Amino acid sequence: MRGELDHAISDFTTQIETDPQHDGTDLTYYCRALARDEKLDYDGAITDYSKAIELNPELSDAFYFRGLAHYNQNDFDDAIVDFDSTIEWILKASGLSTVAATQIFARMNLTNLSSITTMRSG
Repeated sequence: MRGELDHAISDFTTQIETDPQHDGTDLTYYCRALARDEKLDYDGAITDYSKAIELNPELSDAFYFRGLAHYNQNDFDDAIVDFDSTIEWILKASGLSTVAATQIFARMNLTNLSSITTMRSG
């Protein structure tokens, strides 16, 4: 699995270096961030999530996963900022009430955090 992630990161890096202005560069940074996140390279992941958000501020998943990366580094203040942004995107996209959006976010977060805890302990 690690070799596949390294290969994916290399491919994404090549794409960014070869054509930094291509349509979809935001998604290339986002995908590289996901691969780095999977390798527990949280600094690299946060850098790439941030670049993806800079290129496309409507890439709402990047806020959520960057928040998880911050959380995994025990950087709870920045994690909260990104999680708040995620809730705002849920509200904007769905038209739900703040309470309903927060409940959806809480369910998403509890599922992901329990997966992280299981991976680390197993």
